[in-house]
Parts: sequence; structure tokens; C-alpha cells
Amino acid sequence: MKPRFKRLGGKVKERTFIAWDIETYVDPSPKKGEFMFGGVYDGRQYIYFKDRERLKSFLTRSCFGGVTFVAHNAEYDINRTFLDDPHLERFYMGSRLIYARYPVANGYRTLDSGKRVSQRKYIYFWDTWNLASVSLERIGELFNYKKLKIEFQNRITQKYIGYNERDCKITYKFAVRYQEIVNGFGGNMKSTIAGCAMDIFRRNYLAEDFEFWKPPKDILMNFRSAYYGGRTEVFNMNEFNNVYYYDINSSYPAAMHSKPLPVLDTWQNGVNLDKEGCSYVEVKVKDTQYPVLPFRGEKVLFPVGTWRGWYYNNELRYAVENGDVLRPIRGYHFHKSYPVFNEYVVALYSARRATPDKVENWVYKYLMNSLYGRFAMRSRLDLFTGKKVKRIFSDSPSSNVIWSGYITAYGRIALHKLIVKSDSIYCDTDSTMTLKKLKGTSKKLGGFSLEKEWYSFRAFAPKHYQYQEKKGDKKKQKLKGVPDRAIKLAENHYRFERPMKYKGFLKNKQGHKLSDWISVDKRLSMVYDKRIINKDGTTRPHTIVEEM
Repeated sequence: MKPRFKRLGGKVKERTFIAWDIETYVDPSPKKGEFMFGGVYDGRQYIYFKDRERLKSFLTRSCFGGVTFVAHNAEYDINRTFLDDPHLERFYMGSRLIYARYPVANGYRTLDSGKRVSQRKYIYFWDTWNLASVSLERIGELFNYKKLKIEFQNRITQKYIGYNERDCKITYKFAVRYQEIVNGFGGNMKSTIAGCAMDIFRRNYLAEDFEFWKPPKDILMNFRSAYYGGRTEVFNMNEFNNVYYYDINSSYPAAMHSKPLPVLDTWQNGVNLDKEGCSYVEVKVKDTQYPVLPFRGEKVLFPVGTWRGWYYNNELRYAVENGDVLRPIRGYHFHKSYPVFNEYVVALYSARRATPDKVENWVYKYLMNSLYGRFAMRSRLDLFTGKKVKRIFSDSPSSNVIWSGYITAYGRIALHKLIVKSDSIYCDTDSTMTLKKLKGTSKKLGGFSLEKEWYSFRAFAPKHYQYQEKKGDKKKQKLKGVPDRAIKLAENHYRFERPMKYKGFLKNKQGHKLSDWISVDKRLSMVYDKRIINKDGTTRPHTIVEEM
């Protein structure tokens, strides 16, 4: 019987890319957000269209069956070009458009048995944001082919057409170069960074010993209960001068490189903390400023006290090393363990260190960082066809959860060591802010390095802080969920506009058009409740005492 998650075979295929981009009317036009003109670039020729319907007709020509059109922040362009076209199929994961496709022809193919079956051809629409997660301006800088500067206006000029052409060319260069890098590593190009990483891994680095059947649902539920993400906490809410910002170099790839993971077909029931596994335990966490273990209640905390929960054995062993007491209740363990991703990370890390090419360096970095999360991905897509929606559940063979959970646990262990070493005042996933200048910095994988030194720093909440780079500089703020273009109306009250999303358009009851920009008011809560705030501005962990 063949394992469900197995090494991939077959030839690596090369996709044909065409880049496109549209420009829309801006303030003060009453048409703000509506289509003004759009351009297309295929690597040889750039053409533009002043009429929306003509651009749409061009994009959906039957000769483009199998072609992939790429745009940066593609949902914006798709919404304003196709509107709510009932033929366009849009695939979302949560709020993110993964890709869209447009049927252009029905054909037939003949099976070996002689039976003819229908075969539909599609044109695909991908978003290069899903391959980059950075601005098009930043992508242009990587190529030394900078995005042009322009004052946006409501009429088509040669300068505006040149601006659009440059954006198309940057997008095209990026997609083609990205595919060359992925193909060079023996993988097929996919619509997301994580998809590319998974394809490379399964074709070239998944050893036969690590192929597996997906665990049963009840076991997966327990594995998911033990799965926690990154750690972000404020340990001191005062303002400080001369603050050092240290970062762990590629924290998750470092764990993937050298740390053992369970070999999944060697599992059995029962707790054995000396082996890799997942255990339901009663924990007694000592009174300390920096507890090790997370706790999931209304929100995730890192408290002290006594409670029960599911955890991965690597994090439980580390908690015991730090003085916590455990009473195992039930669980699973694995007879064998191995650093499953070692060869994958070594190959990409070596290639990254060896290349002088900025684009290659960047792609290798994100391929290393994007693989682990796929093993905990919830396999659910929403398919929108016009105004109809269908929820698609796929039983993804890669979702074993435990590999992702183990890697994030290793990441939290590495961060905890740095938190303690630095006497941290603030931490975020793989970084710490401290008043100490630390020894032992290194550029090696898994080492820590000094990223920045700020004149002043003050944290208010996770991913919400204020800093001053140099004395005399204007203070800057990092605010999760508030873009730089936001207008500050009052303390912790911001307003900004964002383009209408397709899912929001289907739900809206205010009569908005798909091309509209929506006004958003964002009020930030200044109540920090992940820890207890002391009178002197320091914070301490919550205490959890569950009735047993």
C-alpha cells in the first residue's frame, strides 16, 4: 500500500507568463477606483487598452488557454476588469485570493481505452504578492529596475503609460526569474511561495523513509491542540534610551536544519518524554518573569501556575530543564526521529550564501522559511463563481500538523533562551529588544545578530511600539493593521481607505460598487492584557490555576 504523502515524480513543467496591470481614477474624480486603462507585457511587446471590455476580451482569448497572467495585488486588477463576471472562478483561502481562472474552451482527450472525456482549458490569473509578500517597488529594487515615480492623475498621458509599462515589466521579470530559480531546484512553479517550497521538497528532498499516511482525525485534533505560533510579549512598558534589537538568524529554518522530527509511521500510544511525541500533561510552571509554556484560553498566554494541556515533547523537555514540573496523562510517541528537512535547508542555505544575485538570495530565503507551515495548513478553499460560493474541503496529505508544531516549538525555545539572556523588554517571534549589548553575535544559521540600535523605544502591545532611530529624529510607530497612509484622528484612532474586496462586495448592504474604496476607522485598544502591568511599568505573567 502506497503512502499518501509521498515523493513526486514526473517532468518539471515551464509555465508561460504574461504580465498585466491596470490604472484607475483617483481623487477628486467621482470615478475613483474605476478602470482608466490597462497594459499587458509578454516579454517582447507592451500594449495598452483604454477600454475595459477590450482588455477583458484580450485577456480571455482562447489562444491563451493554459497561459498564466500575473499582476501584483492581482485582486485589485481582477475586480476592476472582470467585475462580477459569472464565468471567472476565484479561489480564496480565508481573505486571500490564491488564484483565479477563466474557462476558454472545451476539448476532448482520448483515454487508452478509447473513451473520449471532456477536457476544459483555462486561463490562469496569479498574484505575485503571493510569491513575494513585498511591494512591487521592493521587487524592482532587487532587479535594479526601479518602479517609476509619478503624480497620479485622471487622464492618460505618455508618462502614465510609461509608468504602467514599467510595472508590467517588473512583474514579468519577477515571475520569469522566480520560475527559473524554482525549476533550477527541480520544482514546478506554483501560485504561492509555500506551494513552490513544497513542490521542491517533495520532488527532491523527501526520502522514502519519511513518506507517511496522514494520521487519523482524532489524533490530528490533539496535534493541533499542541500547535502554537510565535511569541510576542511586552515585558516592560516604559520608554527607554539606547535599545538594542537582536534577531535570530532564520529561526525556523535553523530548527528544520538540525532538529529531530518524528518519523510518522513509527508512532504508538503512550507518553514517553524521552522520545519525540505529543503529550497531554498536567503542568506546574514555576513563578518566573519568563515562563516557557504557552496556554490557550480566550487568548494565548505564557503564564505561571497549574493546568493541563497538549504539548510537543521537545518543548516539555525544555520546560523541565527550566524547573517546571509535569505529570503525564496520555499521548503518543514515535520510535524514530530524524531532521527530515536537513538536506532541503542545507541546499537552499548553501545556494543563498554562494550567490551574488539579489533576487536569488531573496527567493532562497523565503523558500526556506515557507515550507514548514504547509504541514499544518487547513485544507479549505472558497470558490466564487460570480455571486455563487462553494466551499471546497480537500484532504491534503501533507497536513500532519506535528512537523509544523515541532518547528514552531523549537523556534519558541530558541527565542526563550534569547529572552532570558538579554533580560528582554519586548519580544516578537524571533527577536528581542533589550538594554544589554550582548556578546556572541553570529551570522550563522540559528545564531543571533544585532539588527538595529535605537535611540529610544517604547512598547504598548504586541506589534505596537514607538521608536526613534537617532537622537533628534522624528519618532516612528509600528502599528499592526494600520497602513502608513492612515490619518490620525485622535490618540489611537486612525482612518484610512482601502479598495473593496470581492468577498466584502458580495456581503455589503450599502450599495457599494466593486470598484469603490471603503473608508475604515481603526481604534487601537491600549489595554494590554497578555500580562499583568505593575505600577512601575514592568509586567508579570498571569497565574492560571485550573481545577483538576
